[in-house]
Amino acid sequence: MRIGIQSSAAKVDERSRGYIERRIGFALGRFSDRIRSIRVRIDDENGPKGGPDLICRLTIRGDEIGEIHLEDRDMDLRALVDRTLQRAGRSVARVVDRGRIFSPIPVREAFPTPDEIMGG
Repeated sequence: MRIGIQSSAAKVDERSRGYIERRIGFALGRFSDRIRSIRVRIDDENGPKGGPDLICRLTIRGDEIGEIHLEDRDMDLRALVDRTLQRAGRSVARVVDRGRIFSPIPVREAFPTPDEIMGG
């Protein structure tokens, strides 16, 4: 699972990057065999004006799960990352569960052949 973290926000330093990587491990580690890459982009929309101006854009890619895009806003970087990755964990779980529920049942198990019914 490749992790890419990009930021135009001055608030994202090496310590924050480490925090983001740990949170990714907690939220998505159980799906690491299904996830090919995760891209996290943190931007400061309003600059020094204040307000809920930090934006986290998250893209998760995997062969089985396709592409999942999430976006959230907040003033606090840690709260923003926590909430976005919590949503990401639920989204990936939902996609994986749907794949299990709706996977096709082999015809042989669903409908026995005439020979199987007659015992021959």
